[in-house]
Amino acid sequence: MRDLDGLSSTEVAERLARYGPNALPEPRHRLLRLVARQFSGIFNLFSPEVLQTNWFIASVITELLLLASIRSMLPIEKAGRPAPLIVGLSAAAFVLTLALPMIPWTAAFFEFVRPTPAHLALIVALATLYLVISELAKRPLARFLSRP
Repeated sequence: MRDLDGLSSTEVAERLARYGPNALPEPRHRLLRLVARQFSGIFNLFSPEVLQTNWFIASVITELLLLASIRSMLPIEKAGRPAPLIVGLSAAAFVLTLALPMIPWTAAFFEFVRPTPAHLALIVALATLYLVISELAKRPLARFLSRP
């Protein structure tokens, strides 16, 4: 039969000496977790519709810029003009991307909201930074791949 009174004081002292206290270690605050925790609060400032709309616009714009960048291994300014069809389709995609949140029935269907000028400026700035970084990354890669 099992004793239901728990451990004796002697057994407690022996186990404490052998295993240590019954406690979890203090969590270590890693820098990445700390930074992520700080920035996760930014997303709480905006409604899901605002985030969804801005994410949609930013993703389409960055994809269009990526297509412009990767169509040639040359730097974008030396790659020459793309075919008129590509320019036209890219421009149409860009205009449609900006128009969808503005058209009432498409905005309602996709649960978009009209983006603010500040949000659009931030999206354009981040997309431009994305293009610059992808172009800077492409140059050493092109040199590496062109070696014999």
